[in-house]
Amino acid sequence: MSVMSVQYLLERLGPSIAHPTNCNEALTPLQQILLTLHWLGSGCQYHGVGSMHGVSKSSICRCVNRVCTYISQQLLGEEVVWPQNANAVAEGFFAIAGMPRIAGAIDGTLIPIEAPSVNEESFVDRKGLHSINVMLVAGADYRFYAINSNFPGSVHDSRVLQCSHMYNKWQNELWRPFPGAIVIGDSAYPLKKWLFTPNIPASIGEGRAANIFLAKLKKTRQVVECSLGQLKEIFPCLNGLRLKTPISCAIVINACVTLYNIRKRMSPEINSVFQNDDNDVEDLEIHEDHNANDAVEDLRSYINFFN
Repeated sequence: MSVMSVQYLLERLGPSIAHPTNCNEALTPLQQILLTLHWLGSGCQYHGVGSMHGVSKSSICRCVNRVCTYISQQLLGEEVVWPQNANAVAEGFFAIAGMPRIAGAIDGTLIPIEAPSVNEESFVDRKGLHSINVMLVAGADYRFYAINSNFPGSVHDSRVLQCSHMYNKWQNELWRPFPGAIVIGDSAYPLKKWLFTPNIPASIGEGRAANIFLAKLKKTRQVVECSLGQLKEIFPCLNGLRLKTPISCAIVINACVTLYNIRKRMSPEINSVFQNDDNDVEDLEIHEDHNANDAVEDLRSYINFFN
């Protein structure tokens, strides 16, 4: 995080996290923010960060929880959103592989956590680890536009999407960043009028246009995988959260994604891309969709664009 980013966090969070008194050498807002960033950016244990700065383990724990909570409450809704310049979003995706009308690339990632004391079996993912399944939508600028971190690792990616605010808005045509906007994803997601995946129906065939579409889809969708790689490289704590409470884990995840976007926005020169091989392709779950035929026709007409 740049000095400018830290100053921005201090201005926005300072009044909320300041202690009412300086008794017992209470940590200042700046100290709380810097200690939290150190923990998020190192992934080490509380006592490790505390010993480096002469602060107790319990103080680090309270500090991280306090700062991350206020970041999630006050800044998440402002930072993790679609940009106001919708045309720039579509142009950014089109520049990658020539796919028009793309507004975002969606993917799910598993964030390992400690075994929770309640409903422990629900958090066991397909890898046999305890985790939270996080849905993220990224743009061509490698920033995140949407997030859902409310489900345990045993829940399928498509289910996480269906239970998100984004799904309700897009499926019911309540909001789009621009008319005809489309999101792309991998085979873990079902085909929708607004969500295109590699699951091309047999009725469309495997002609030249379909092959071009799949190649362009794969290349364009890499932005979300690269974004996830950058996120976990910048915040190594997400490679294994040393927390047992799922709610606390979700708060930390939301805070990391928010800070990641702030870092991107305030330091545009930082655009290094880290590859991410964490995302395994899952088998597609079958869901009933009364608009399935419309989705197939929309995909057919879209693929014909490449003829």
